[in-house]
Amino acid sequence: ARQDGFGGDAATAKAMLEQVAGFSERVYQEEGDSADALRAWQACKRMWSHGRAATFAQQLADARAAVTRYRNHPALLAWGVGNEMEMGNDTPEVWAAVEDVAAMIKEVDPEHPTVIVTAELGEANAARIRELTPSIDIWGINSYNGVYSLEERLTDQGWTGPYIVTEFGQGGGWEVATTEWGAPVEANSAERARAYPAAYASSIST
Repeated sequence: ARQDGFGGDAATAKAMLEQVAGFSERVYQEEGDSADALRAWQACKRMWSHGRAATFAQQLADARAAVTRYRNHPALLAWGVGNEMEMGNDTPEVWAAVEDVAAMIKEVDPEHPTVIVTAELGEANAARIRELTPSIDIWGINSYNGVYSLEERLTDQGWTGPYIVTEFGQGGGWEVATTEWGAPVEANSAERARAYPAAYASSIST
């Protein structure tokens, strides 16, 4: 799968996806006819944290229009609501906004599941999702070095619902050794080539 939304040539990325037999895209905002998923994390993280309810109401209306537009698209797999929105902003208002968006999506499009994506498991994300976002169907987890112990740690948190690994790969800069001046030590291409299939086999293909 390719991740869209961080710049670059979308047409080139699509061509590369086809060449490697990729089968899904993760997009971060409505992008014309290429929008096969919707991300409303901006509304959750930026607006509710500042108490700007009127702005969020407009964003929720925009999201409703996008869901209505794409709900019958044959390529649509699921609706993503929130991407690491809890990072530095783990407040009741943020989780309430996620629930508002997810509940709206289920009202407009009950045929596709809703997904929330968090940075790793966190200490209480499982409980937050269960208790504060009942309209979320699937937990998406961005996990790098932690992907190998993901299933065990999910069990420890009491998670019994469905989950997907939404980001994985070589260890992130926050997980690897650093130089004496504090820069993360980058893996070389051979190490990266080994990391991707190992992580995939460990927690994704099983």
